[in-house]
Amino acid sequence: MLDVVGEKQFKRLRAHFARPAMTHEGLTNISSQFLDVFQVNDRLIATPPALISETKSAFNDNEDVTNWPKQTAESHFDFDLLVDILKRSYVNLEDIKANRNSF
Repeated sequence: MLDVVGEKQFKRLRAHFARPAMTHEGLTNISSQFLDVFQVNDRLIATPPALISETKSAFNDNEDVTNWPKQTAESHFDFDLLVDILKRSYVNLEDIKANRNSF
């Protein structure tokens, strides 16, 4: 960039975008523990409302993914688009292509 804008402009840009040095002088630490700031009803922690329990069970972390549908030739997933997007990233495309039917 220096060779494009010149030394004078480069120094001006550097000064404009440089982050100012931060000092902690004159600052007061006001950190607190979570429960010092927020009041939590112990009863709600021990026995959460039914809505919370229902939601938690709906998003069961132990869901068996082996029953998920596999990608097939009839699938509407645009694999070529995915590969085109990943070309601009640091993903090994050969691994992606080799495992295309694994999911």
